[in-house]
Amino acid sequence: MKSIKKLNKTLIFSSFIILLLLITILLFINIENIGYQKNADNTKIILQTTNSIMSDLYYLKSNDMNIILKNEILENIEKLEKNDSELKQKFSIIKEQIEKEELDTEKTIAIFSEYASNMSDSNKEYFNLFFKKINNYLIILIFGIVSVIIISVLISRYSSKSYNRIYKEIKKLKNVINFNEEKFEQNSYWEEEKEINDILLKTSKELILNRRLIDLGNFGTLSELLPKVMEQIENYIPVDRLSVAFIDSFDNVIAETAVSKLKEVYLEPGFIESIKKTTLKKITKEKDNYRIINDLEKHFNTINKSQSTFLLLKEGIKSSLTAPIFFDGKCYGFIFFSSKDKNSYNEDHKKFAKKIVYTLKQNIYSHFIVQQMIAATASGFVKIVEGKDNETGNHIVRVSNYSRIIAKEIAKEDKKMTPDKIREIYLFSPLHDMGKVGIPDGILLKPGKLTKEEFEIMKKHVNIGTKILTNMNQKLKSFINYDFLNTAIEITSDHHERYDGSGYPKGKKGKEISMSGRIVAIADVFDALTSKRPYKEAFSIEESLDIIKNETGTHFDPLVFEAFLKNMDEIKKIYEKYKE
Repeated sequence: MKSIKKLNKTLIFSSFIILLLLITILLFINIENIGYQKNADNTKIILQTTNSIMSDLYYLKSNDMNIILKNEILENIEKLEKNDSELKQKFSIIKEQIEKEELDTEKTIAIFSEYASNMSDSNKEYFNLFFKKINNYLIILIFGIVSVIIISVLISRYSSKSYNRIYKEIKKLKNVINFNEEKFEQNSYWEEEKEINDILLKTSKELILNRRLIDLGNFGTLSELLPKVMEQIENYIPVDRLSVAFIDSFDNVIAETAVSKLKEVYLEPGFIESIKKTTLKKITKEKDNYRIINDLEKHFNTINKSQSTFLLLKEGIKSSLTAPIFFDGKCYGFIFFSSKDKNSYNEDHKKFAKKIVYTLKQNIYSHFIVQQMIAATASGFVKIVEGKDNETGNHIVRVSNYSRIIAKEIAKEDKKMTPDKIREIYLFSPLHDMGKVGIPDGILLKPGKLTKEEFEIMKKHVNIGTKILTNMNQKLKSFINYDFLNTAIEITSDHHERYDGSGYPKGKKGKEISMSGRIVAIADVFDALTSKRPYKEAFSIEESLDIIKNETGTHFDPLVFEAFLKNMDEIKKIYEKYKE
């Protein structure tokens, strides 16, 4: 009996001791776990920052250093130094190279790859030490089934295949661009594993997207580029409509180009609205002023009734995110991300939009400069023509607008008639008779009918104008590698060709004549018929239409004449607005 009591006391005492030991071990584990958590959190921050630096360095392999990128890299290096005070000396040379823009990109990527790998090794070492201490305490203080169970669980956790896979993928930071998401299993037991897992996958996706966007940089014009961009980003940000607009020298916002999943586009390229009539002015103050409107209808009814917002609502757009495009501290335009659903955008989408602008803005700016060159060139040539010919300024305005209206109608069926092409037809249509600068004034300004010999001289204005523009186009291409006067050359060389082949100077017929030339031909003749000249009175619109209709199929392309007739209401408005 005493032995049993003694045994019971011994068991109770032993149980009590074991309970105290378990409590002690649990407290120890908790304290050690706090230390490990802090270490893991610190490692996570360092890995995130290092990934960001490496992403920027990879971008530098294909692009020049700029002030934004330089500041971002320097800020991230300083963040690393705060988390690891021993790094200041190690990174001082790199910081000097960045400041002087003499950075060896390949060598620097290798340095940061090695650093990231070392941090991963260090984190694993701390992790191993943590479990080693726990195992030692358990082996010494716990016996029997309890110690077997606890040790088994710990060994199971420690030997987790998930952790080993994650660790192997972190080691791949030395070549993170080749990280293969499809081969990476995401099963995680530990919260820290899951967090590192998420960082790795997120970084991989961002690097892949950045690489694809950079590759799109040389795709061509904005109208060609934007659909490709939308295709790449639609899995990252809600976007049913993606568009770009520029700000001109008169503070007008001009819709440049847009791509949309919706049925109708009412806010078309070329739409102009004063920035004062919108709420965009505030965004132009600072480069980080990204604007979210999650209820566009409410915004229109209570804040600002701009025409552009009205047209977006008509398309079915319910929310938008607007990103300003800055160069050298000045806002040149905007990228608009638009959705057919309300409440589509949040702060994370702002950050993503910033990356898109950062990656694409050089391409957008180059496109903007080309458009400015086109506009300036067209304007300069128009002044030359106005000073030489007896045509009025209103004739030039009317022909430009008639041509644009016809081109927009043709674009509904002809995909080759892009927004860029429509704009160029509008800008360059006034140059159709540019070659008249080379015609003697006695013939050019003669009030009466020209003789046969005089008419042959007059016909030379086509080749004169074409030659001038072709030579200029070739010289400009040697500087900017862009044929931005091609449409002007088409218009100048083809506007006197006839659909049946009886025109001049080359006797082209049908589709041999450029669409630009066929459009301007009908716009020019219609304006000549409806305008008064020294040698004739103006015909009425109805008389002019009868004349053109009778010559359709011989002089004019039936398709172009049909597009012209469909928009006669707009044609008449232009005629009334700018008639002599």
